[in-house]
Amino acid sequence: MNFFKSGASPKTLFLMTIGLGLLILSDLSFAQEASFFFQQGRSLAGQGKYKEALAAFDKVIELDPGNPNPYIFKGDIKYRQEDLKGALVAFDKAIELDPKNPYPYILRGNIKFELGAPNVALADFNRAIELDPRNPYPYALAGHIKFKQEDLKGALADFTRSIELDPNNPFPYANRGHIKSEQGDLKGALSDFNRAIDLNPNDPVSHHARGVIKFQQGDLKGALNDYNRAIDLNPKNSVSYFNRGGVKVKQGDFKGALSDFNRAIDLNPNDPVSIHARGVIKFQQEDLKGALADFNRAIELNPNNPALFFLRGIIKEHQGDLKGALADYQKSRQLNPGDPLVVNRIEAVNKEMAEVSKGRQPIEYIDDDEEMAEVPKSRPEKTALTKPLKPKRKAPLKLDLADLMKYFPPFGPR
Repeated sequence: MNFFKSGASPKTLFLMTIGLGLLILSDLSFAQEASFFFQQGRSLAGQGKYKEALAAFDKVIELDPGNPNPYIFKGDIKYRQEDLKGALVAFDKAIELDPKNPYPYILRGNIKFELGAPNVALADFNRAIELDPRNPYPYALAGHIKFKQEDLKGALADFTRSIELDPNNPFPYANRGHIKSEQGDLKGALSDFNRAIDLNPNDPVSHHARGVIKFQQGDLKGALNDYNRAIDLNPKNSVSYFNRGGVKVKQGDFKGALSDFNRAIDLNPNDPVSIHARGVIKFQQEDLKGALADFNRAIELNPNNPALFFLRGIIKEHQGDLKGALADYQKSRQLNPGDPLVVNRIEAVNKEMAEVSKGRQPIEYIDDDEEMAEVPKSRPEKTALTKPLKPKRKAPLKLDLADLMKYFPPFGPR
């Protein structure tokens, strides 16, 4: 599963967990001198003076070496400094000193997840749940791992339990919404995304996800509004531009769609789906050179898409490259045997190539504003003064809009 689909970042929830844990620890009592340095460390950490704060917590450890709490604060600081291994060492020590405290397990579990050990992380979250089954955070974090592992049933149960324990946290609503969407429960997914947005109106992920649901439900105006908001909040997400372009395609705004696909490609130049979509727009606008370049590039990136070979075949046929067109049509049929338009073009090109093999000149395609030349009934003899006429007919460029829509990539979940 794509991380973008997984809802709010678990790092956000992790920092919330640290915040709650540290708030609880702030009322703990120490020996008088140790307490002074502990409070000093907390104050310095709050000011972002991490080096000085770490020194203060080291002093607490020196004065009270059996106390796990300064290690938890050290782990927090090292995590914020992106020293994950250092944070892990600190949380390990906190657990060693107090194995009944659920918070170091939660915090260590998230570090292990970020270090690429999801199953070990899940064990820590499960241990935290055993120690404190009323804490909503380990359920949400465990659900995130199960979601990534495609254990949708387990993830759904964990997110639901987290919501029961803390109905004001947007994170599990957003993730549960994604699960319901994948299970086909669009109504339930929409309800969860609505709630996630109520709780966190500035989350671009939830706006994007709700836009996907509304698009699937045929609410193009609502989808467009959500994608607009998602882009306002995060203008660097190429998928939001791609999906907004899809809405505009459905609305017949091909110019606007082209602009969005261009932006999506600017942000992600190696995305075959956006390049494919832009190529279809250029094809529709009869920018054959631009469309051909896009189809060539999209095929390099994804050589198993039958629509790309079919559309490229049409352009090659228009250019008189019958062998190239036939090869593309045949590849398209190989990848998708049931497309009648592909079968039709293969038959037409085979017939054309048979005529050419008999000595007739290949068809020369013309634009709509050129006059049509009659196809000669018999091929005139070549002389020094005469050349055979090339029969002309209009190019097979125009597909009905309904047919053209079939050859866009799917818009929605990615």
